[in-house]
Amino acid sequence: MIQATALSTPTAVATLVSSLLLVACAVAIAWSWKGEANVWAGSAAVVVYAVTTFTVTAGVLVGGTGGGFFAGHMAATIWWIAMAAALFIYAARMARTERSLPIGGGLALVAAAMAKLFLFDLGTLDGIFRVVVFIVVGLVLLGMGAGYARILERQDQQQDQSAVTRAIQ
Repeated sequence: MIQATALSTPTAVATLVSSLLLVACAVAIAWSWKGEANVWAGSAAVVVYAVTTFTVTAGVLVGGTGGGFFAGHMAATIWWIAMAAALFIYAARMARTERSLPIGGGLALVAAAMAKLFLFDLGTLDGIFRVVVFIVVGLVLLGMGAGYARILERQDQQQDQSAVTRAIQ
């Protein structure tokens, strides 16, 4: 069984601050190496780890080793799926030729969130935490699917209009 480790308040606060600094550092490094997919993938893994560390530590600090631990893991899974949704939104605003990296990253993050949801959260979380994480993640996935379908429909309409325009000329 997985169980929380209680930390002293100074250690927990240091962990929270270092998690935020780790996210900032990973993003800054990846941003400075534009175009390097391996650097972005490594930075994404670091960000996901830091977000999980932050949410679980904050949960244990606020709610204790019982409910706080569960709430932290619930928040971590929700953050993972929210980061994937943000990547898809970012990719939708990019040129078609430049979308592959954020779409691939978003898909990998969705796969990781689903693996965490079904392999860890389903077995570890109980009660309202399990219910909330499943409902929120499910709704976000439905929203991402509907948004993606809308984007594809819009692209198809634009292609049809450009084909008609070329045929007329």
